[in-house]
Amino acid sequence: MGLTEEELKMVKSAGRTVAAVTDKHISVLYKIDKARNTSALLDALRQVSKYVSGMPENLKERYKAKGFFYPPAIEELLELLVKNESKNIFQDIKNVLVIYSSVGLARLAYKGNKGGSSK
Repeated sequence: MGLTEEELKMVKSAGRTVAAVTDKHISVLYKIDKARNTSALLDALRQVSKYVSGMPENLKERYKAKGFFYPPAIEELLELLVKNESKNIFQDIKNVLVIYSSVGLARLAYKGNKGGSSK
């Protein structure tokens, strides 16, 4: 894999933020998974950023308390994608992002937070 340990941690953090967004907007996760190039992944992440900025404060705080909401990680992910576009690690970044997002989403569902409701 072409990612350093630090980059892997950053993608994990971004994946958790994506999980928080896709808790209510699962189609975004599918769009990330279907991305075939950097441009398509950036387009999906643009949607994530819109949902992050429009998320109600109470949900942001709930996800933050559970360690699933850190918007700067999305910015760092974008920088990583742009910086390494010529290094052909797009597929590694996308795969790791989808895995961490999917696992994060499953953890949120398991904890009874599906759709933002609390049990």
